[in-house]
Amino acid sequence: MAAVDIDMPMESESIPQIHNLKDLEREAEVFKEEGNAFYIKKDYSQAFSCYSKAIDAAPKNASYYGNRAATLMMLCRFREALEDSPAGRAAG
Repeated sequence: MAAVDIDMPMESESIPQIHNLKDLEREAEVFKEEGNAFYIKKDYSQAFSCYSKAIDAAPKNASYYGNRAATLMMLCRFREALEDSPAGRAAG
């Protein structure tokens, strides 16, 4: 018996969404603002998470790295903070 190809609709959740650059930049800004709110509350772990998400969405934005470096300093993770700083990123 021969195999038959059947076109079946896929669930929308299984289809990867393609974002344009503007959408990613907007998403990154939302994450940054959330990170800023957590930073002000001194919830540095949550701020770090938000800034990391902003970097994932827009990795060329240097301010996100600066924000995350400041958060890492507050978490006493100095080596990682140096790596996120402009000098550390240039050397890496």
